[in-house]
Amino acid sequence: MPDSSNSYVTRADFQNEVMVFSVQLEGFNVGEAVELSGSATQNNGALASFYGIQTVPALNPQGLAELTLSAAPSAPFREGEDVTVVLRAAKVWVTVLGEDPDERSQVGGAEAGQAQDGTAWPKVKRETAIRGYAPPAPPAGQAPSGGQAGPVA
Repeated sequence: MPDSSNSYVTRADFQNEVMVFSVQLEGFNVGEAVELSGSATQNNGALASFYGIQTVPALNPQGLAELTLSAAPSAPFREGEDVTVVLRAAKVWVTVLGEDPDERSQVGGAEAGQAQDGTAWPKVKRETAIRGYAPPAPPAGQAPSGGQAGPVA
């Protein structure tokens, strides 16, 4: 898969009162976690915002990964009008930061050990890409709500 990231929404459907978006990913590895966020709008003020983390699935015959996510609109979308979608797709990294005892503030806080102005965590202890993320499932019989990403049944 190429090193560049050229991911975009390929389709938007209105299903069961939510907008469902098909996303084509490029530049991500199978099994890697990808953070997806963005919004869809129409000129009439319709808006559906989405956010979630998913695992990159197997590649299609064209060598690209395809995901589906959904969002409940805050205002109705209208037939016959274009939908503009902004998508951000990013690799997910976790970094553990530690304090440097030499930089620890000498000013006492209201509570012992409480962080205050001047407290810093400048040491990178560990960093890693997240793999194999599984998003939580919505309650039985309930469609995913706005802001959640995940496959729609």
